[in-house]
Amino acid sequence: PAVSIIIPALNEDEHIGNLLDDILVNTFEDWEVFVADNGSSDETVKIVKKYNKNDPRIKVVLTTKRGPSCARNHGAMHASGEYLLFLDADVRIGKTFIEHSLNEVDKRKIDIAGYCVRANSHRLSDKIMWFT
Repeated sequence: PAVSIIIPALNEDEHIGNLLDDILVNTFEDWEVFVADNGSSDETVKIVKKYNKNDPRIKVVLTTKRGPSCARNHGAMHASGEYLLFLDADVRIGKTFIEHSLNEVDKRKIDIAGYCVRANSHRLSDKIMWFT
């Protein structure tokens, strides 16, 4: 695949389905997804496995509770895409997000890019980062 999408997750059963749905309807289709579950005690893994049954490009990899950075790294170890795209489980993306992101990377000839997305969350910690 051209893009490996890595999603660290810890107890994200309220959000992960929304993000996976967004990815599935994206205009760019040459991707794989690794949800790096960081020891969830909710239904996160079950939800991702259900998506995997319908689309084998979506996979879950299990990690131990060592934080989102380690989960991202663990997911990236499984990736085979030319590009890595890291998304948090509680974000939403538009249907042209992946295609537009790749076009910008290619057009600007850059090796690394960042972007700002708003978390689809009511957690105070997610809201604080928008005030810094």
